[in-house]
Amino acid sequence: MKKNISSFILKTYNILEDSKYQDIVSWSDEGKSFTVWNIGSFTEIVLPAQFKHNNFSSFVRQLNMYDFHKSRSGNTNEFRHPQFQQGRKDLLYQIKRKCNQESQIDVIYEKKTDNKIKLQDLNDRINQLGQICGQLLQKNHQVLKQNKTFTKQILKLDQLCLD
Repeated sequence: MKKNISSFILKTYNILEDSKYQDIVSWSDEGKSFTVWNIGSFTEIVLPAQFKHNNFSSFVRQLNMYDFHKSRSGNTNEFRHPQFQQGRKDLLYQIKRKCNQESQIDVIYEKKTDNKIKLQDLNDRINQLGQICGQLLQKNHQVLKQNKTFTKQILKLDQLCLD
């Protein structure tokens, strides 16, 4: 009987086995979990090369669909699955997608969390743009004031020339 391994699981395992990515993502010391150390590099370098996208949230959502769990050790980007272990490629075929209902609940939760993060990012950007608008209005007011002063000076000089 052929043991099928999910493409996502195999690619993720191969990424961790590839030493060129070890500063970005690597196995834990005991080899029972892995950590994404640099999300920026992971999304810019690793994801596009291996998965043809650069969305970290989608990657995490996929992990959740295969019943990976975030570690409770304090590192928010550490993930584990009992059959996903360093040097144990023979276990990968046992990793299956969760049943549809559980996956949908996880996807909804992930989207909700993702949307909260996006909303906070948008609010931060709105605040930044508000500050920039305030600075531009202030600068515009200064320029208008200077323009008025220059106009008065030009009119005085013009009057002097006519006299």
